[in-house]
Amino acid sequence: SIKLLLNTIQGVDEGVVVNVPFDEKAFGEAFYLPVFKEDIIEFCTLQKIGAVPIVLYMRHLYHLVTQYGYQARYIFIDPSAVAIQGGPREDRAISFATRMLSMENEHQFLIKPWNHG
Repeated sequence: SIKLLLNTIQGVDEGVVVNVPFDEKAFGEAFYLPVFKEDIIEFCTLQKIGAVPIVLYMRHLYHLVTQYGYQARYIFIDPSAVAIQGGPREDRAISFATRMLSMENEHQFLIKPWNHG
């Protein structure tokens, strides 16, 4: 439960970082996502969440898509590659276009989070 997670994380030292691995298939490149104590607290206390919980949720969705054999239908893009804080508009557009070009077929959906601000 969320309360159990919150109680557990509150006992963890501030400097502890959990690096969650992402394989190349999830977002088109392999990387480790650092998850900090405050990321989990924000999520558990229903505050406005940042990029980390969104990326973790997308990782979970990717796992479900793979588990049920729907990889040919869905492809995901790393939110940080296209976020406003992710760099100049041109770089974000290139990242988006590159991921779109990696789509395997015309029936595949690109899953990209959107925040209207």
